Amino acid sequence: RRNWLQRRPTALTATARSSEASLEAVGIPLTSDFIAVGMVYFAQGALGLAALAKPFLLKDELHLPPAEATLLLSFTYWPWTLKPLWGFIADSLPIFGSRRRAYLLLAGLVSAGGWLGLWSPALTETKEVIALFMMLGNFGIAFSDVVVDGLVVEKARDDARLMGGLQSYSWGCRGVGAVMSAYLSGALLEAWGSRAVFGLTALLPLLVVASAALIDETSAASTTQERNAGSNIPTGSVSAAVDGAVSQLLQLWDVLRSPQVLPPVLFIAFWQMTPNAGS
Repeated sequence: RRNWLQRRPTALTATARSSEASLEAVGIPLTSDFIAVGMVYFAQGALGLAALAKPFLLKDELHLPPAEATLLLSFTYWPWTLKPLWGFIADSLPIFGSRRRAYLLLAGLVSAGGWLGLWSPALTETKEVIALFMMLGNFGIAFSDVVVDGLVVEKARDDARLMGGLQSYSWGCRGVGAVMSAYLSGALLEAWGSRAVFGLTALLPLLVVASAALIDETSAASTTQERNAGSNIPTGSVSAAVDGAVSQLLQLWDVLRSPQVLPPVLFIAFWQMTPNAGS
């Protein structure tokens, strides 16, 4: 009996560890950080729920010709083209010591506000206002995507074994959201109309807001202190923030103009400029 009592805690501990280890997806432990990453990528993929509702709104309610409607929609996607700038801002300018949580919270609220604006007919009587709300909806998700990408890079840097699994996990969550939205977008648009679809889409950025509470983030002050170690710049000062921003900008420029990076960047830029069937 004594031996059984001594072995029992060990067995319980092993069971608990086995249960904890089983909470994985493609080799990624489902901690709060990785659950937050999955939520943001799922919201990004599910944003296609409004893909059909946007052109229908411009065509049916504003009665815009195809050329003008396409031109207007193209302007609303500019936040996605400036993702390197959003990453630079998030890494260089922390908000109250936060480089992740604060930006995810703000990005989710901005995106939700944009889709809610499209849901209200009283607020969207002109094409300019509609374009503004569409840009806000895209801006919030694009910014949150950059913030989570940075978190994924940090996690992969800390543990190289997670590198491949993190990519599969992230794109898998995005793919699930994209497939679900592709399946439901047409049926919901036909049954409820474009305005209701926009209202439903406004719920997706709230996943980004919720993800901000799940991220285990240390203060950015420690990172700034390490960056300014050995210098005379006071940690937490405006000079420290400016110095860090300038340093990162110079590093980015050095990487961009390197012969290994510049040709692929130019190729992708010209490829994206090429008209496609969707235009």
